[in-house]
Amino acid sequence: MNRKLLLWLMVPFVGLLLSEPLLRLADPPGLQYYRRSKMVHAYHPDYTISLRPSTSEYLDHPSGLWEGQFTVNSYGMRDLEEPQPGRSKTLCLGDSLAMGHGVGDGLNFCHLLKNRAGSLQVLNASVDGFGTYAYALRTEEVVSQIDSVKTVLLFPSPTDWWIPKRFRERGILPDDEKDLMRKDDAAYKNLFRAQFKATEWFYSLQALKLSQEQLQLRKTIFANDLLTFVESLGKRSPSEALRASTAHLNDALIRKPSRCSEQKTIPSMTCPEPLPEGLLCSDSEPDYEPLPEFTQQNLNRLIHFTRAKGIRLVVVLLPMQEEEIRCAAHGKFHENGLYAVQARRFFKEKGIDVIELMPYTKSMCRTEVPEKEQRIGDFFLREDGHLTELGNRWAADALMSELSKRGLYPEAR
Repeated sequence: MNRKLLLWLMVPFVGLLLSEPLLRLADPPGLQYYRRSKMVHAYHPDYTISLRPSTSEYLDHPSGLWEGQFTVNSYGMRDLEEPQPGRSKTLCLGDSLAMGHGVGDGLNFCHLLKNRAGSLQVLNASVDGFGTYAYALRTEEVVSQIDSVKTVLLFPSPTDWWIPKRFRERGILPDDEKDLMRKDDAAYKNLFRAQFKATEWFYSLQALKLSQEQLQLRKTIFANDLLTFVESLGKRSPSEALRASTAHLNDALIRKPSRCSEQKTIPSMTCPEPLPEGLLCSDSEPDYEPLPEFTQQNLNRLIHFTRAKGIRLVVVLLPMQEEEIRCAAHGKFHENGLYAVQARRFFKEKGIDVIELMPYTKSMCRTEVPEKEQRIGDFFLREDGHLTELGNRWAADALMSELSKRGLYPEAR
């Protein structure tokens, strides 16, 4: 009996050994992005995920949304240059948006600031997946490694401590909640480390993990969509419900032939852009709610550290959700802006300078020259939320304008 059990247990192990060289040799295009992205990241014992020092990979997103070289310097920063001793430095600190997910080397807004900063060196210490806990630890780590850090530009993200209900229902949690679980649960932290290392060593295990995550995500999305559809049927008459059910099955199960001859017409553009159907805006900001206790602890730690070191901390509220921007274009507000309300109030009460770039979003809609018309959607990766090359140039211009007003770039040009 024990021998049979042992043989059954050997089957997946043998399968893993056989599939590993085949996967590495084939390097399937659908997995290349995830594998190469994995190789520019490393496990970090304190804040879980970091960028792997002195690495460079060409990333080509499978959706076709973006591609480019992703280079990490010897200090684990997404940067093409090393810190220069004795030179005054400004650190960009944030998650994937500030790190530059969505663009190749040299095109992220933090890097674009370098060309206008004079003798000041701008370095990007951001890492995707960071929350406020990692912000505090990463700042302490970098300041202990390099000299002359004068300013830290912090780019808080909506997913640091808050997340829309529809994402939470899919099992996606804010970064701070995940960090709190890892911080207090040794078993969880050890399991995460083992999983990260195993998928780093074995291509086949990473492929299995990606498949499992995709299946789970699709299952959750399907369940949510089905529940919403069933609830909508209950509000209709029997005949309407039957027609809706037939249409739903048609759309879900029957693939309609594409008509290549049909020409897509682009509607004439006006500024501000009309609000999309279903987007709900309000006349006042979302009601203030205090930040979670864990988040406050982390941000207070960051504030105290930078003040003790004589470093100026500046918080930048960079609009990164189309709902907020579209509502703001009409002088209104969206509920997704709650994180910005919370961050603004918290940091201003602590005497920290807060830069708000929302007013600059008015320049996203332009119709002066037909060949160069711009829409809000042109600044963000479709269904992703990260900045495109155009979006990064916009952010760099807006940020430089605000930094110059504050005298943070006396040699700016």
